[in-house]
Amino acid sequence: MSLSLLGLAGVFALATTLVVAMWFDLMSRRIPNRVVLWGSMAALVLSLAPGGVGWVSALTGGGVAFGLFLLLHAFRVVGAGDVKLVGAVGLFHGGPDVIQLCLAILLAGGVISLVWAVWKSRLKEVIRNLGFGLRHGLAYLSPVGNLETPVSAEHVPYALAIGLGTGVHWLIRS
Repeated sequence: MSLSLLGLAGVFALATTLVVAMWFDLMSRRIPNRVVLWGSMAALVLSLAPGGVGWVSALTGGGVAFGLFLLLHAFRVVGAGDVKLVGAVGLFHGGPDVIQLCLAILLAGGVISLVWAVWKSRLKEVIRNLGFGLRHGLAYLSPVGNLETPVSAEHVPYALAIGLGTGVHWLIRS
């Protein structure tokens, strides 16, 4: 697997964005907008370079990834920072197989959530929160919804799943 200089720059920029986002998410459960903005700008600049994915493909990838995770945000599965970070990753990736990228991220998120729940001894709460999220999402889509409070406020740092899923997808795709 041989990468061009542009390819190496893209991998470095994407990896830097993800590592910094994961660090912030682990430390404070927040992903700063400046991290996502830096990654998004780097992705757009690289998409315009000769041999880049192209701005239409970058915007398609970013928009599709953002839209899919925005729906998950409505169901309270992921936070707003996660939605923005996945959109930035989609900008790096481009449009052709962004759905597979999102599926890899979701699969990684499921695995990490189960490991996290077992590690924190909160598997029952995670399952109850999943039920809450589904009910809340359906209530959100319904004109008359009954909103309840979640079982616990503990959240998995989902940037880990975004980083792991992106890395696995990139390795499989290359």
